[in-house]
Amino acid sequence: MEKKLIVIISGRSGVGKSTLMQIAANEFMVRKVSSVEQVKKVAAVAGWNGVKDLPGRQLLSDLKQAMVTYDDSPYKALLQEYKIFTSGGDQILFVPILEPQEIQKFAEAIRAKGGKVVTLLVTRKQANKLDLAPDNATTQFTYDHIFENDKPIKESGAEFIKWLKEQIG
Repeated sequence: MEKKLIVIISGRSGVGKSTLMQIAANEFMVRKVSSVEQVKKVAAVAGWNGVKDLPGRQLLSDLKQAMVTYDDSPYKALLQEYKIFTSGGDQILFVPILEPQEIQKFAEAIRAKGGKVVTLLVTRKQANKLDLAPDNATTQFTYDHIFENDKPIKESGAEFIKWLKEQIG
């Protein structure tokens, strides 16, 4: 059986989470899912222009929290994506989640199903410091690993690939 890894990746806006996931996709068969995709669709219907500026990010954050409170649809969508991942050919499933309670809930569910999951905080000293509740909450969780993304992209990318290989085993 091919080894599969689920990485719940977190960190403030602008630390390089998307860049690192793209670098991983050049080396591994990767699937990326987000608990915010459904939220973005609802926000677009409500008039959001797709721009992730401070008001846009705040809208997405508030809307996601409302959807979690109402019926937990973002979490349910992640569980469906995990099921697809387990039966497909991808090696790594990246799941960006910022909220500590949502990280914990998804990690526990995957571990209960026998999946290998690691929680990862990506940091960068030069990252934007937006005053958003989800960004501010990223440090309120005890992660399995912290990846300091402060080096030039080529060097950070190589370190990230090495780390992923170690995690996959």
